Amino acid sequence: MKILIFSAFDPIPSDGVSTIRYGKLAEELMAHGHEVEYVTSSFFHLYKKQRTSKTWLANSNPDRLSLEFIKTSGYQSNGLARMRNHNQLASGIKKYLSTITQKPDVVVVASPPLLAAHVLLSWAKQNKIKSYYDIQDAWPHEFE
Repeated sequence: MKILIFSAFDPIPSDGVSTIRYGKLAEELMAHGHEVEYVTSSFFHLYKKQRTSKTWLANSNPDRLSLEFIKTSGYQSNGLARMRNHNQLASGIKKYLSTITQKPDVVVVASPPLLAAHVLLSWAKQNKIKSYYDIQDAWPHEFE
């Protein structure tokens, strides 16, 4: 099965930080023979800097993993710059989805960011792809 995972904020192994929820999910899925398409931001939220390695591991990717960084600008605090980052993610996701030739069987979406999640979930619905929406922070707009 091919599974697309989107998480803008979780670390990946090449960030030099222990993986958490989505990194662990990706690795467990690969260990069970699934293909994983992992989509994330080029900006690493935890350290507030651009990612320098474009790989999952220090200098490579596992066999059943494709890794896509969506180019976004950075921010230091939760203000207009972070909103710009979220808009760039949504635009980048939309552009990326238009290039996919083999659609996934399942889409897993972490939220926030809200707009990128909306773009992904709308695309999954339009393409009749089973999707899972993980609301990590219950922002009021999540429920509108």
